[in-house]
Amino acid sequence: MTVIPNYQVKFRDHAGELQALYAGSEESPGGLVSVVYEEIENGIYNHAITVRGDISFADELERDWIVEVIRRPLGASDFVEGYIGFHRVTRREADGEGVESFTSMGYGLNHLLKRRIITESPVASSGPAETAAQQFVDNNAGPSATTVTDSITSVVYDRSFPGFELEIDQGRGGTWSGDRTNLNLLGVVKEIADAAGQYFNIVKLSSTTYQFRWYELLGQDKTIDNGAIAPVVFSLERNNLLVPVSVEDYSNEVTMVYLLGRESGGSQVARQVGAAGTIINASPYNLIEVFRPAPTDVGGTEIEYYGLAELDDGEAKTSMQFTAQQTLNSAYGKHYVMGDLVTVFYHKRYDLRIVKARIEANERGEYITIAVDEAIRTRQNNVERVVDRLSSRLRRLESVAK
Repeated sequence: MTVIPNYQVKFRDHAGELQALYAGSEESPGGLVSVVYEEIENGIYNHAITVRGDISFADELERDWIVEVIRRPLGASDFVEGYIGFHRVTRREADGEGVESFTSMGYGLNHLLKRRIITESPVASSGPAETAAQQFVDNNAGPSATTVTDSITSVVYDRSFPGFELEIDQGRGGTWSGDRTNLNLLGVVKEIADAAGQYFNIVKLSSTTYQFRWYELLGQDKTIDNGAIAPVVFSLERNNLLVPVSVEDYSNEVTMVYLLGRESGGSQVARQVGAAGTIINASPYNLIEVFRPAPTDVGGTEIEYYGLAELDDGEAKTSMQFTAQQTLNSAYGKHYVMGDLVTVFYHKRYDLRIVKARIEANERGEYITIAVDEAIRTRQNNVERVVDRLSSRLRRLESVAK
């Protein structure tokens, strides 16, 4: 029997009752052949769990039974929660010797948001980013969601998910407003989070209750200069950085946006919004211009927001992916997790944010692949630039008034 000693997989029914436990020991009713799951920032986690031997359990599995993976990181004495999601696919197979196995595949808790569109009033939302996202989630999937009636059968269905709640709204993030009628709920929440440079997740509270949460930072700052938390550093010299691939892409860079809009009074408003001077002057040829029309009925200050958004989209892209070799001083789930800011040395220093993690364990061992991106999401920086500009203008007006 093939077993994976540092992993356990639990299957729970809709009432939260444990129906099966597959552990890395000879006492388990079947053997874990493979455990794979992915964590994705502001996205949908996913899993594929393969069990050999206990094929009869595959006949009992129902859609949306809860799948829990717990793992023991290298050097740790205790198991930690690794993944929780919904079973959506059952696959059965037999090898050349007739030994059967089944695979459970499915999605993490954020998949609940993908199962709803925005139909409940208000379909438009306004306020801090967190508040706007919470209004959409609460009205279409949370306790405030109402019902939908099948026009053919007249059967009424509850649109609120059982056991689903929202954390207390703290009003985090810059102002967001918009009408998103009939759009997918997950896509809209992701749009709001991306605009604010912030994060969201649905987390488990108990075996049957879940909560929508909002974060200014999904993890913790564990870069080498954070000054408070033990840093996490990846490098070839530390033997925890394997097959790294880094990309610095300037191919679609934009550094100056020309905008033309129209105020409510009818007069045209023109603005030019540029990237930081250090970026424009990075080479003698790096003033790269585009023109974009701005919406009507906006003032000059509001137009600048659109220019900053275009600069975000036209930024140089820095990305890196590598296999994170597990060591006693650098173990996923113990020293660092999804969303943490970490330091990577590969030809130069990078302070980057873990945006995706793929965890795979099988009879050959454990493999963890990490994707990282900019440590601080740029759109948030641009919002701060706008605030700084408005503050300086206000100071100038105050000085003139005096």
